[in-house]
Amino acid sequence: KNTNICRRYSRRSTACMIQKKLESVKKIADTHVTRIQDALEHLKTTFPVTEHSVQKLAGQEFLYMKLLTNRFSKLQDHLGANVFDLFFLLNSENIDSMTMIDKLNKLEKLGIIEDVHIWHDMRTARNIIAHEYPDNPALIANTLNAIKTYCPILIAIKNALFKRMQSSNNVT
Repeated sequence: KNTNICRRYSRRSTACMIQKKLESVKKIADTHVTRIQDALEHLKTTFPVTEHSVQKLAGQEFLYMKLLTNRFSKLQDHLGANVFDLFFLLNSENIDSMTMIDKLNKLEKLGIIEDVHIWHDMRTARNIIAHEYPDNPALIANTLNAIKTYCPILIAIKNALFKRMQSSNNVT
C-alpha cells in the first residue's frame, strides 16, 4: 500500500486519516464486489429466474442467491453511506446541506453515475429483496433478474468513484 502521505505527515494528520479511511472503505467495497462476482459465477446457469424456478431454489443455488442479494444490498448501502461522502470530501465539496438526491445528481454530472434513475431503480430492487414476498414469486423473480442486471452497473459506479479518488490522492 502507498503510505507516502502518512510518512510525510504525522499519524494524527488529516491527510493520513483520510488515506486510511479511503483504504478501509475501498477494502470493504472490494470484498462486496468479490462476493457478488463469486455468486454470479455460481449462478450463471440459474439466470434468468422465472416465477416457477424461484420457488424451487434450494441448496447451493439458494445460498448463492442470498449471497448475491445480500452483497448487492451491502455494496449499494456502503457506497451511499460512506463512499459518496468521502468522495465529496476529497473533492472539497461541502456536503453539509446536500441530500442524497443532491449527491446523486452531482455524481451524475461528474459522470460517475450514468443515470440517477438507475440508482433509484437499484434501490427499489434492494428494498424489495430485503422483504419476504412468499405470495408473489413473480415479483421476486423479476427483482432477482434486475439485480443481476444491476450488478455490473453498481460495480462500475464503485470503480469510477475509487479511480477518481485514488488518482487525486495517490492511493493504491
